[in-house]
Amino acid sequence: MPGTHIALSSRTVSQRGEISGTAPELRLTETDQTDPAGRYRLGVTADSFVIARSQAAGYANALGSATDFVFLVYDRANTVLGLDAYESNAWAIRVQAGAAATVGTNARVTVQGHATTPYVDILTGNAGGASLVSRLLVGGGAGTPDIDVNTAQLDMNGQILKGLATVRGQGTTDVFIYGNKAATDATARNIQFLLLDVTTDADTLLVQMTANALAPSVDVQDNLLFRIGTSGDTAFVNSTAGVAANTALTGVLVGTPVTPVAPAANSLIVGNITASGDVLIAVNKGGTSHMAFMADASTGDTLLGVPTGQSVDIYIAGVKEVDYATGALAFQQQTTISTTANDLILSPAVNVQFVTRSFWVTDAGRGASVFTTNTQVVSTTKTIATGLTNSFGHFFIVSGFRTDLTNSRFIDFVPVIRATVGTVFGATGDTTPDARTYTLSGDNLQLAMAANTYDVQCTEIRNDSPS
Repeated sequence: MPGTHIALSSRTVSQRGEISGTAPELRLTETDQTDPAGRYRLGVTADSFVIARSQAAGYANALGSATDFVFLVYDRANTVLGLDAYESNAWAIRVQAGAAATVGTNARVTVQGHATTPYVDILTGNAGGASLVSRLLVGGGAGTPDIDVNTAQLDMNGQILKGLATVRGQGTTDVFIYGNKAATDATARNIQFLLLDVTTDADTLLVQMTANALAPSVDVQDNLLFRIGTSGDTAFVNSTAGVAANTALTGVLVGTPVTPVAPAANSLIVGNITASGDVLIAVNKGGTSHMAFMADASTGDTLLGVPTGQSVDIYIAGVKEVDYATGALAFQQQTTISTTANDLILSPAVNVQFVTRSFWVTDAGRGASVFTTNTQVVSTTKTIATGLTNSFGHFFIVSGFRTDLTNSRFIDFVPVIRATVGTVFGATGDTTPDARTYTLSGDNLQLAMAANTYDVQCTEIRNDSPS
């Protein structure tokens, strides 16, 4: 009905009014504005209802034209009810309940989707452009933004929840964070925690929870500190570059570190940075905690512990090398105890005891060996020492007692060099023992008692070449 002007304030309509045509519309023209300003229209076209601001003088564009500012459309063809504010990038859409300056006690805004599976989409920014940053801000009263999802799910659809966000539960149920995937998706979906730099909109991955049917994991990224304690008393870090010897690492190695061995690349480093703070590892044995390892920072001591009756074992290449139990240190393989400089000093409170057949004392390939053997000798000749060689001498200490008369005892000192038995000298007990004869048979030293039966012990000291 262009050209027809109606002063609405002067008309009272008591019956229905109808505007009809192939594209019926009602135009509202503000005459004190310069065309096309102040030109608004509403109407029906292609079975869709449109409200728009005309962008062309004289309403030259067709109703619902893409070049007009259509801010409300009931679009049946695309099944969309559109509320748009795109006249410029500075525009916004405001939906408010309550008075303009305050929010009423019962005021609320409800957005509801009706369908068999209802849903509500809120899209922000430019979905097709990379220059705009999408933001979704829902105010929760008193200027504190929050998103309250009641008995429902917050589906980010692959996007990231950004900003100063808190996830917490205030009701009577637990809080769950899921990494869900579609039923047809064969790829495992992970949960990632990222730190957002709001100035650059760049994300830094901190922790990833990796979905794996056999071994699910929580992955802390390289070079990020996993700290324990309010002030970060203890920290774990996987250092990709490693750390130079005796070098500080912020939050892990402090002061002037005494770390003479440099950790290699991709090393796990654990540090307790609290002064005199200890590190303790304990295990539960039979319902009681037992110290397995402790580093005592106040004394500087390192302690290994096992429960009563157990041992500390050392393995090399899967082979047990040392077994240490209370009062007993047992080497499981042939073992050399040496020093790279100066002497090896044994300083017992009482004695040094060698409970063995023999021991050697050497110096650069030269030295002496001591053998102890026990045998029982009768009047016939018996071998009491074997393996004599062309060394620089053997010295035997032979002692014994008569089995039926223990006071009949003796001790002899028998020197042997090459194939010769030297002068024998000795001493006897309260009762004179029977005569004794020492001879050589090949590499064996033999003893013959003149009579009776004697228990005899023979100790050999053997010298090697003195040069």
